[in-house]
Amino acid sequence: MMAGYPGTFVEGFHDASSVAQMTYRQIGKTDMTVSTLSFGASSLGGVFRTTNDEESAKLVENAVKQGINYIDTAPWYGQGRSEAVLGKAFKNIPRKAFYIATKVGRYELEIGKMFDFSRDRIMRSVDESLERLGLDYIDLIQVHDAEFCQSLEQLVKYTIPALLELKASGKVRYIGLTGYNLDTLMRLIVMLPPDTVDAILTYCRCTLIDQTLLGSPINFFTTRNIGIINAS
Repeated sequence: MMAGYPGTFVEGFHDASSVAQMTYRQIGKTDMTVSTLSFGASSLGGVFRTTNDEESAKLVENAVKQGINYIDTAPWYGQGRSEAVLGKAFKNIPRKAFYIATKVGRYELEIGKMFDFSRDRIMRSVDESLERLGLDYIDLIQVHDAEFCQSLEQLVKYTIPALLELKASGKVRYIGLTGYNLDTLMRLIVMLPPDTVDAILTYCRCTLIDQTLLGSPINFFTTRNIGIINAS
């Protein structure tokens, strides 16, 4: 690591002056020191408007060059399109230069096929994501919108054990949970062995309108060394 730069800095690739101005923080107890301004890749799936995949890939490349080193995506975003676009971008970006987070559990637009937290689907999902991303491993794999699972017991007995298997195999490095309902995330964490969950992502819970995260939840997560990712 070069002095004053994060471990993801790659000389000759990054804009050093831009990286030097970026703020970085460690996610919980992981070894990931990430840019506080990160890249949410749902838009690459064309979920908000029509997008051009080549332009999107170039946007990602430029963002990473400027110092953004944490990218979040999911199979749900454009039903695989977001991950595929990132795969195009990653061909021109050193693997050392970024951390990639994706998700499992939420997939299709059709309501009856939208969620699947089963072990078999989790295992296939990660392989599919790796293929679309063109990578050998995922830095952070997250359960997508955990509150939509039929029961927390299913997540405890099947989903999380599948992710632990994938972690042991080297296909993923860390495990996370995502969701809007903070109580659900906290209840699930209590049901799991200590240190199972490395990070949580919640959205719209630390804004000018809603600051629920800043109450007891932030203490719950930080005292357990669980990283907190604030999305919007």
